[in-house]
Amino acid sequence: MLLKATHRSKQIKDDSRSRSSRLIYQPWRGSIRLNFLLIFLLAWVCTSLTVLSSSLDDGKSSLRGGPQLFADAISPLRGKRDGGNTDEKRSLKESVPSLIASIVTKQEHEQATTITEGDEREGAQENPVMASAATDQEQLLSSMNKEIMADNWKEADKITGEDTPKAVHEEDEPKVVQENPVEAVATEQEGVLSKMAKEAMAHWKEADKITGEEEPKVTREEPAKSVATEQEQMRSEAIKEAMAHTWKGYETYAFGRDELKPVSAGYDDNWMGMAATMLDGMDTLWLMDMKDEFKRARDHIVNNLNWNAISSDVSVFETTIRAVGGLLSAAALSNDDMLSSKAEDLMKRMLPAFDQRTGLAYSRVDLKSGNSFNYGWAGGGSGILSEFGSLTLELNELSRTSGDPQFSDIGMKAYRTLENKAKANGLYGVYGDVKTGSLTGQVSFGAYGDSFYEYLLKTWIQTGRKHQWLRDMYDRAIDGLESILKYTPSNLPWLPGIEHGRMEHLTCFVPGMLALGTLGMPKSKRVDRDMRIAKGLMETCWQMNKRTKSGISPDEISFQGDYWDVSDREYKLRPESIESLYVLHKITGDSTYRDKGWEIFQNINKYCRTKYGYGHLPDVNNPGIAPRDKMESFWVGETLKYHYLLQIPVESRPKDDEWVFNTEAHLLPIQHPV
Repeated sequence: MLLKATHRSKQIKDDSRSRSSRLIYQPWRGSIRLNFLLIFLLAWVCTSLTVLSSSLDDGKSSLRGGPQLFADAISPLRGKRDGGNTDEKRSLKESVPSLIASIVTKQEHEQATTITEGDEREGAQENPVMASAATDQEQLLSSMNKEIMADNWKEADKITGEDTPKAVHEEDEPKVVQENPVEAVATEQEGVLSKMAKEAMAHWKEADKITGEEEPKVTREEPAKSVATEQEQMRSEAIKEAMAHTWKGYETYAFGRDELKPVSAGYDDNWMGMAATMLDGMDTLWLMDMKDEFKRARDHIVNNLNWNAISSDVSVFETTIRAVGGLLSAAALSNDDMLSSKAEDLMKRMLPAFDQRTGLAYSRVDLKSGNSFNYGWAGGGSGILSEFGSLTLELNELSRTSGDPQFSDIGMKAYRTLENKAKANGLYGVYGDVKTGSLTGQVSFGAYGDSFYEYLLKTWIQTGRKHQWLRDMYDRAIDGLESILKYTPSNLPWLPGIEHGRMEHLTCFVPGMLALGTLGMPKSKRVDRDMRIAKGLMETCWQMNKRTKSGISPDEISFQGDYWDVSDREYKLRPESIESLYVLHKITGDSTYRDKGWEIFQNINKYCRTKYGYGHLPDVNNPGIAPRDKMESFWVGETLKYHYLLQIPVESRPKDDEWVFNTEAHLLPIQHPV
């Protein structure tokens, strides 16, 4: 239900005091390295000027400006332009050592003058071991510098046209064919300079062998390949294969239908034949780069899916989060206006279900007649909080894509109606009167209540965090959550659902929601509290998986002290545990969340996989039982998507400041305030 794509930013602090003390108390190390770098940089500059002057001969260009520091060194180049010969270029080479020596001497003098009198006294104490090492290092660096300078001048001569010694082979440098001679010279020079940089790094490592120092990490241009990167590839490819296996079964045996029957290779149209699995899975196909499958699904939806063909009433909530949300997400990712138009057409057919005064919607609507009603079993014909309170993300996005404000207006009106309907603890009853907005019944972060709290937070994020009253409603609700939190004797927190004494797997979205609520917020007691509760509840949800024989969470557990009884043994391919693992990994960077997600996926793949897809596991404590012939559309819309996003590199994930996810894990753009 909950993605909330987040990035942990790591701030690296520069300890200037530590670095300066190295130069003060161990001057032989700092000065040699600085001098060596200056030598390298000056050699590079002079080489560049030599090469550039040669390339400019035919263009009659002139060298102008440049640091005064190199005025004398550049004069031979000006002579070459005016008719000089190669002897003048050689005189430039010969002048470089004295030029470098004068600059290095000046640099060392300036560095010495910045040391305080107290530091001078402390730094003046001689260390015979350092002095000996310094002498050895200076000799080695001097020898290495001569070799580098000689080799690099030879490389530069190759470009400028001078005789190349036989020791330098032409095939060592790539041949670049360019119509522009200046660009050709520049390309060859880049190769020379790259080689010079590599040589300098190698020699620096040799010098460090004398001092015993390790190469500073900041000097590494390319990070070393890590096991984590290979691990990310292996894990994400395995999850993508599971999606490919699922989609092959769906395309072959249930294409355009609501659900695939993964055991019998049949299909169900239990969502009134609106291609629910296809609509739910399109953005997952896009994120996994399964573009051929995406295109076939897109073409079927645009050309063949007809809302007029749906002859019965539909769930306003489920149709909005799955169908409308799926279409809007696919449209935003692929920049396809046809898909967003399809979503707009569907939502307009459901608008008669909304009460214009309160903004609350009835549970079901007939897409043809507009006739709307609630379930008779829900609080005596009341609306349900998690349904009429979880529609604003999709409605806001429809107003953005269509330019029609009526969608956003009706959605935000619902929250204004509910703003003052909370109980004293900030929580809300799960049943509501659509016409008045009054609420009754108990509170729940599981069935009937869950996504309402999620949408309070996410609507605030989606609208650019400008509606503080929404954030205030959310914060008061989380205060109330803390007040109803229960603990096992071993201090694991849990949240009761509609059935007291029990916790649903649905509730495992809460750790991710709490973690998302801390993103971008200043340090505070509230932030610390919310993260503490998030991590505690995440551990409880992990134990719901870990303590079963299959390693997969049941749909519900009950608590009797530290004894956990499985009260609903079925695993319905739900996403809530993996959803929160994903968000907590994004927020904290703790790799254990990733590893736990991988363990859960392996268990699902082992016990729920069928010949044609994946099915519900009837009993998580009897994994030998064959899966049921049932595969909900949220398996491709949410569960596989979260598993995949958890294992891919952080840099490849949806950006926190660009996307928010609806309760079906469909990506919707954040609407930044202008």
